[in-house]
Amino acid sequence: MGSGRLGVIVRELLELQESEGWLSPSGLHELAARLRLPLHRLESVSTFYPHFRREPSKGIELRVCRDLSCRLAGAVAACDAIRSWAAKRDDVVLCETSCLGRCDRAPAALIEHSVLDASDLNALEARLSESNPSPQQRPIRSIPTMRRSWAFGTGTSWKSRVDEAGSGSR
Repeated sequence: MGSGRLGVIVRELLELQESEGWLSPSGLHELAARLRLPLHRLESVSTFYPHFRREPSKGIELRVCRDLSCRLAGAVAACDAIRSWAAKRDDVVLCETSCLGRCDRAPAALIEHSVLDASDLNALEARLSESNPSPQQRPIRSIPTMRRSWAFGTGTSWKSRVDEAGSGSR
């Protein structure tokens, strides 16, 4: 499966989850038929990424990363504090999950589409009081576009940039 096709599948799964609140079996069957893909492709993607819900949620899911970077940054203590805090609420479900892909913001927590600091209970509380935002739509970049951006946003290559820089310093 090409990366462009995977991006389409992920985006479609996110839209389905937004509309139904979870990825129901009937919703996945309909999506597979519409995309003309075998159901196992959607199953493999939806079970690989921890962001997809395969059963209805019992409340707002607050996901906390438990992997190495977050663990080293205090995820265990943050999870303990969140567990105590969430026990007093009936609208929050704590889910310890594998990597959220935000090691740069460790310890990472995810509420809907917002990545937050898991150790900041005030930020988590504030985010829970907000409305449900739509997922960010990020364009899928092609290799030619990426090559242009690697050359400082121009159509020139790295080699010509290096040659220009080298000729001025001689």
